[in-house]
Amino acid sequence: MDEAETIDDLKANLDEYQKQLATVEDSLKQDPENQELISLKRDLNEVIILTNDLIKYKQSNEGILLFVKVFLELLKQGVIHLEDIKDVDITTSIFIGRTCVVLYNGKQKYGEVVQVMGDQPNDLTVIELLGSREKCSLCLKDLRLLEPPLPAQCKPGSLVQALYGEDGYEDGYIYLFRRWYDCIINRQTEKGYIVTYKDYNTSEEVQRDRVKTKIKEVKEIVTPAGYVIPENLIIKKTDNEKEKLRKRKLVQTLKKQQKSQKEDEESYKRASNWRKFQKKVTNF
Repeated sequence: MDEAETIDDLKANLDEYQKQLATVEDSLKQDPENQELISLKRDLNEVIILTNDLIKYKQSNEGILLFVKVFLELLKQGVIHLEDIKDVDITTSIFIGRTCVVLYNGKQKYGEVVQVMGDQPNDLTVIELLGSREKCSLCLKDLRLLEPPLPAQCKPGSLVQALYGEDGYEDGYIYLFRRWYDCIINRQTEKGYIVTYKDYNTSEEVQRDRVKTKIKEVKEIVTPAGYVIPENLIIKKTDNEKEKLRKRKLVQTLKKQQKSQKEDEESYKRASNWRKFQKKVTNF
């Protein structure tokens, strides 16, 4: 799925995927045990979810930039005056505090917008990475904000996932583990939601754009080398060469990500063991 596609392109693709899904569902009525059709239906549902998410993301970012452009045009036309809003930094109010995705040292990380240096597409924004608190910058036009789910999707009792900002930092050592955690919505707040993490039975408040709906889990297999691969990426005899190539590329990408994560975990364990050893030596 190409992020350079326009919203209209994505909507056209979505319409086509939904038609394909309807055709597959009709075929399943005739042959409900057909594993190929079942797998195809699952894949189409995943693609539809991803396409919907990308449409929402693009609409959110386009809406923000349009708001800025309209605001500047109204200033230019004299419809509104800076002295009327002299205590309000309109650019800051839109972006500051929002959560975004950045590519940092070749890895995807999450951060919070802490400074905006202008309102033009090529003006810089300063991002503070969650966990490590390192800072980086990128152009406003390249800012990828996380899109919060609809309030109707986050009613009390709803199962969602939350981004825990402090995960990834301890005693000056940086490490990367899972960032999205399964949790239950307790209640809405002014800034977001009070959630309880399922695996840890701890609660905290998280802001709206650090919550996402939980996507239905896909069956996975573990390779002899320890890599976890979704079942729908396993090459089948019936796959054509194009499909085999697509699956191989996705599997290679997953393996690289998992290898990198494993190296980060091992690095943290070594650092942790060294700290424990130093503490023991100091106590003697």
